[in-house]
Amino acid sequence: MKGRIIDLSRGAARDLGLLGPGVAKVRVTVIPPPKQYLRGRQFTVQVSSVATKARAESLQRQLSPHYKNVDVRYRSANPKGGHAEAWRVVVGRESTPADAQRILERLQDKFPNAFIVPWNAE
Repeated sequence: MKGRIIDLSRGAARDLGLLGPGVAKVRVTVIPPPKQYLRGRQFTVQVSSVATKARAESLQRQLSPHYKNVDVRYRSANPKGGHAEAWRVVVGRESTPADAQRILERLQDKFPNAFIVPWNAE
């Protein structure tokens, strides 16, 4: 939604007392990750999370001619709430966040909600 920069899981919203109001003003401070976090990791760009495998595979086929390493990843539902079953489409497998950022910049016109995640993220 326009003007919103953070979406929380239901559990996080509950913990912060935002289930009733649903919206709150926040201040975001971006800090660089610790060097030990970056060591040995690879990064990718999540372009979409969809409810069906067929939709994820369709998006994978659309992106594959234009990008290397386009993958579909399955994420099971959290039985305690927080997220439903989903198939995530990711692009790239880069050795630094800066390299992943370059992919993200190419994708953002078509996928404005895309973001960088560690390659091995759950």
